[in-house]
Amino acid sequence: MRDELSAAIASGLSDKEILDGFAAKYGATVLAAPPAKGFDLIAWIAPFAVFAAALFGTILLIRRWGGFGTRIPAVAEAAIPLDPAEQERLERIRHETGGEI
Repeated sequence: MRDELSAAIASGLSDKEILDGFAAKYGATVLAAPPAKGFDLIAWIAPFAVFAAALFGTILLIRRWGGFGTRIPAVAEAAIPLDPAEQERLERIRHETGGEI
């Protein structure tokens, strides 16, 4: 391949002509990077698309695990009448966990 390249340069062919000749003879795998056209365009787009899909899926998974948006509003909590034993249990849970239910 080096001898062919040297001969093509010596004969005065342009870079594009040399690359096209090598690609025609050995296939697109001989190029360092696939051309950004036709089916080879997938090789450029796929990694970014997979990364974006994985990032989106991870965000959805974290939101689901975190339970964002599932907290009962304070107004709804105040509307539920609780007996003293239940109120004491909820207060103990709040105190032990350091948060709200």
